[in-house]
Amino acid sequence: MGWVWCASSYIMEEPPPAPPSPFGIFWGQRHMARCWGASLLPPPNYMPPTESPQLQVVAVVSGYALLPSMRFLVFLVVVLMVGCQQPRPPLSPGLAANCADSLLLNEHLAWGEASEILPPDGADPHGHRWWQVRYKSGPDGMPRLVLVEDQTRWARLPPSDWIPRVTVKTPSTDVAPQRLLAGPWILAVITPDSEAPEARAQRMVDANELNHLAAKTGVVPAFSVREARDGRVQLVYGWQGDGGMARDETVRDWLRLRTRWQASTWIDLTVR
Repeated sequence: MGWVWCASSYIMEEPPPAPPSPFGIFWGQRHMARCWGASLLPPPNYMPPTESPQLQVVAVVSGYALLPSMRFLVFLVVVLMVGCQQPRPPLSPGLAANCADSLLLNEHLAWGEASEILPPDGADPHGHRWWQVRYKSGPDGMPRLVLVEDQTRWARLPPSDWIPRVTVKTPSTDVAPQRLLAGPWILAVITPDSEAPEARAQRMVDANELNHLAAKTGVVPAFSVREARDGRVQLVYGWQGDGGMARDETVRDWLRLRTRWQASTWIDLTVR
């Protein structure tokens, strides 16, 4: 006996025993269940009784009558099957961290947040490619790691022979300190003597060019135009508004090797 349940009521007739249809719905040979008046799929070669004019055959699929209400249902099932075949998005660092956190939750491990996530750098002998999720090292100094398989997204603790991967850190190009050490010295780039006020515009251009080159080559960009009370100017290095810098010969060597200025001179601000 077949049962069809609905949201409100159902109509069921008592059919004789019959094998199920290929769609998993149990039917009798000459009877069928109807829900809300919408006819379901009958067995092969079944013709609806004449007293039910709403049961009209509109199509035949593999020997089964396909009714209007079922046509939409079959279409919906096909659309869902096609949608389920879409591939999963590739594993990202965020998803890898989520998989690792889920493992820690199941294992009752409180390691905090992931500090480093490295993508696979190759396959192991079994063809698996592992993401490495690193957490803060334990009290014993040993690294805490979780491995996440790239395809299956299965997370596990690393085996005993696992060699932790580390990030290759490239040296920074900005190795210069952020500020100069204070002192009584300034470096006159061109000449220890100041120049006429008319040279100020050109020396400002020269200072900007030197600072740009210094920032790219590891020297603190501290070139400026120092103005005297009488308006005369001087292209210098290390002048900090109210004082100078500690003497550093590497700056003078840098000028001689990388610029056209070859005759720089140190000036002691304490000497009047």
